[in-house]
Amino acid sequence: YTFRGCSSLTEVNIPDDIARIGIYAFAECGNLESITVPEGITAIESGTFRECGSLSEIIIPATVESIGYGAFEGCSNLVNISIPIAVSSIDTIAFSSCTSLSNIFFEGNAPIFSDNVFWLVEAIAYYPADNGTWTSDVMQNYSGTITWVPYTLDEDGNMVTNEDAAVTVSAQNEEAPEIELTDSVISEEAPTLDAVYGGEYSTEETETYTLKKAMFSGLVPGAEYLLLAMASIDT
Repeated sequence: YTFRGCSSLTEVNIPDDIARIGIYAFAECGNLESITVPEGITAIESGTFRECGSLSEIIIPATVESIGYGAFEGCSNLVNISIPIAVSSIDTIAFSSCTSLSNIFFEGNAPIFSDNVFWLVEAIAYYPADNGTWTSDVMQNYSGTITWVPYTLDEDGNMVTNEDAAVTVSAQNEEAPEIELTDSVISEEAPTLDAVYGGEYSTEETETYTLKKAMFSGLVPGAEYLLLAMASIDT
């Protein structure tokens, strides 16, 4: 949370001797346009750049192995992103609501994708054609609309795409689960307004709560949240 909400921050150069950037370190820095992440960083942690709405470009160093929960959520000005070879996992809603994201370049093996990685994203994802880890089971929509395009590299290292083999998968036609809660929701403190996507929250008892496209954001990683009296889940 080091620089969270620093609205006057526009550019950051992180020194090479920094080994870790903590969770939500630059979250909600709404005017941050560019940042240099040094080699040696092994993880883009939870919420690191969440809601950095002016961030248009970032180079993820080759040493990064994982991209955490909501790491780039709400970076609505981000257009292109390259995922280095070493990245083996991308956590839930990592690129959720990156509404300008158009091109995603994967350099190596297919990482493990968690739920809703690309929620509300419509983009082209390029993956290495000669890599057997990229299967149809991997190339899903992850709650967005993703066109998967294989590529090869020519002798000069330039990317050559195979548009004829492109596959588009979309979540637009999928019906979101409807979750109904009855009797009571017990909580010592109501979550913030951005804690629940697509629904309303109340601490009043004996009411029915309906959440559509249930997605939770702004919650503290590692904290426990108690939800009682779930009556049914209709899918």
